[in-house]
Formats: sequence, C-alpha cells, structure tokens
Amino acid sequence: EQQGGENKAADEEKDVRSLEMGKPIEREIAGGQSHLYQITLAAGQYLNIVVEQRGVDVVVTLVGPDGKKLIEVDSLDGTQGPEPVSWIVETAGQYRLGVRSLKKDAKPGRYEAKIIELRAAIERDRLLMEARALFNESSSLRNKEKFLEAIPLAERALAIEEKALGPEHPDIVVSLN
Repeated sequence: EQQGGENKAADEEKDVRSLEMGKPIEREIAGGQSHLYQITLAAGQYLNIVVEQRGVDVVVTLVGPDGKKLIEVDSLDGTQGPEPVSWIVETAGQYRLGVRSLKKDAKPGRYEAKIIELRAAIERDRLLMEARALFNESSSLRNKEKFLEAIPLAERALAIEEKALGPEHPDIVVSLN
C-alpha cells in the first residue's frame, strides 16, 4: 500500500506540464493529489496567474528556480472561485506552480490554471505587491488578536494602494473593510 503511494507521488513529480500565456490548462484533481507546472520567466516580469476552482478546494504554490517557495495561496472561497497568484520575478529561470488538493479525502473536482498577465513589471505592480505583503502581515496579526500591531500595517498598505490605484478604485473598498 505504502509503495503505491510513493510511486504515485513520483509519477506526479515526473508529469510536469508547461504553463504558457494564452494556453489555459483544465484538469481533474482528487484528494491527496498534486499537479506541477513549469513556467519560463525573465527577470523583471510581472506574472499574474489564476487557478479557477470548479468543485475542489486547492492550494496554489509558486516556487522559484532555486527551489524556494515564493508564495502560497489558499483563499477562503472553498471549492469554487479563483486562487490568484501574482509575483514580480527578480531572477530569470524555470519556475514551478504547484496545485494540490487541500483535503486528502476530497472528492474529485476540476480546476483551470491560466496565465492572465505576463509582462514587464512597472512601478504600480511593485507598489501593489508591497501593499499586499503588508495586508497579509496585518491579517496574520489580526488573526492572532494583535490588533494594535495590525492596524498600522493595514493603514500603510491602504495608503500605498490609494497611491497606486487612486482613492476611487473599487479595490480600495475591499482594503478599507
């Protein structure tokens, strides 16, 4: 039994598909499974990927050419909706996108992985990435009930976002919440 599980994991590791702009990939995934994608990126690029969940809750991870995890995304959407991943690439090379089923006993479902944007990063992208990192840190502190530490980070993130998007942008409402 254990041997079969190890072989299955090894087979999944070998089945690495290329993810390219304009070529979305739709696949079925079941509990305990994971899929790997390879993306060739140049330094200074802005990468925006969406994995659309269709009946299965997945976690999406982006790993750099050095094998280090850059970002992991698991929204509170459950088994439907997007898992957005965006990153500014500092080092050219082969990146890996991992999609895995959150629960080992999950029923099979489908997802679609696609690159939404792949272009040269601009200052606005850098500002929004900084704001997102501050919001994530603030949320983590809020979840630990460290409200006095969380508030200044959220306020800094909001100020950066308003500078990048303008005060009337719809995303500002989400940030204010």
